[in-house]
Amino acid sequence: MRRLLLVLLLASGPASAASAQPLAVPVVGMTVSDMERAVAFYTRVLSFRTISDVEVAGSAYEHLQGVFPARARAWCGSGSATRSSSSRST
Repeated sequence: MRRLLLVLLLASGPASAASAQPLAVPVVGMTVSDMERAVAFYTRVLSFRTISDVEVAGSAYEHLQGVFPARARAWCGSGSATRSSSSRST
């Protein structure tokens, strides 16, 4: 069984004292069926940059998870919550 985890860090501008609404979601984690496609979407379409990309597998990880065989990949990226006008296609 293949487990995939996509972790995203979203950044936004400084909070305004007059605004009581949240400006960003600091971390999002999700399981995806196609990690390469998900990473391509976040890096190419949303212009996120890769912070880290780690894969874990092997006996120790399998016993920790109780799943045989087990493998997980964690990708961490950072990007703006909104796209700049120069990155938008017309």
